[in-house]
Amino acid sequence: MDRKVFITVFMLVFLVALAPYSFAENAKLMSGENVLACVNFNDGVTSSDMTLIIQLEADGKILVNEGANVKYLYASASPGDDWMKPSFNDSSWTDGVSGVGFADNDDNTTVPEKVNPVIYTRYRFNVGDATAVTKLVFRADYDDAYVAYLNGVEIARSTSMDPGGSKPGEVPPWDYSIAGGKLANHESTDLAAGKPNPARVYQDEFTIAFDAVGGTAVKSAGKLATTWGDIKATR
Repeated sequence: MDRKVFITVFMLVFLVALAPYSFAENAKLMSGENVLACVNFNDGVTSSDMTLIIQLEADGKILVNEGANVKYLYASASPGDDWMKPSFNDSSWTDGVSGVGFADNDDNTTVPEKVNPVIYTRYRFNVGDATAVTKLVFRADYDDAYVAYLNGVEIARSTSMDPGGSKPGEVPPWDYSIAGGKLANHESTDLAAGKPNPARVYQDEFTIAFDAVGGTAVKSAGKLATTWGDIKATR
């Protein structure tokens, strides 16, 4: 193959691979209280296991981790269109400890097995001075799929989500996995639950594009919520 043709083909493949992780806007990191919200999908109601264990780190400081307090909803209906936003009232949701799921002994909070296809979670955390943060990293160990939001803006989604059924930036419906949305079966690492478990292996790692709010904004990490080199191919 001609060298120029090879380079052109390589770049096209590279850009296609990056496309699922490109979001329309940067997340906002606030000085003060922030909300990290996630939705965890099972690939079917009869699936034998389900989990989502996440971590958020800012310049080496862990903001949200396994073992953190969480509000969760094990859903059989939609929680509305704004469940991922800071202003959403989650007082009726259940209190738990991350992660939330069932089977495999990797969840600190367990829910009944094979009942609902989705779990919504909301984590509140504080940042003293958001403008001082230079790098924000999100990590996930999961079964079977997830989408994550920071202060209402999508920051990450698993590649097990079918791009044809729900594209980055589109909020997937609560019954995504049983209403025609295609999910790839994906297994978590099945490591034992901890608060946190120091041996935890995160299958996804994303460097988050963000704008700081609460003073002079720091330079954004860019338009992509992750870069090719930031994806850990440990699936």
